[in-house]
Amino acid sequence: MADCPDMEKAVMNAAMNVFFNQGEVCAAASRLLVEESIRDEFIEKVAAIGKTRIPGDPLNPETNLGAIVDKSQYDRINGYITKGKEEGAELILGGDTTKVDGSGYYINPTIFQNVKTI
Repeated sequence: MADCPDMEKAVMNAAMNVFFNQGEVCAAASRLLVEESIRDEFIEKVAAIGKTRIPGDPLNPETNLGAIVDKSQYDRINGYITKGKEEGAELILGGDTTKVDGSGYYINPTIFQNVKTI
């Protein structure tokens, strides 16, 4: 909300709740509701954090984004991304996959806005 006393802390917490552990946490946030008056600034800051997520082997200290657990989950996530695009949601960041050392199931951090609800 616009009256948040510490926007930077709110952004960091929101971003980590979305991006931590590739979003594969039972309590991972998949939606953020942000007051319209601060939406653009908030999303820009969360996207900037998303851009810092480097996919790769989690044992490599230079990476901070591991692979999706398996092909089934990878396909499920890609299905959600495809559906968001087809339904006209505005893609702000990501929406694509990447390969790391030719193996694994990696999806770059993805942010949509203006998602229609049914």
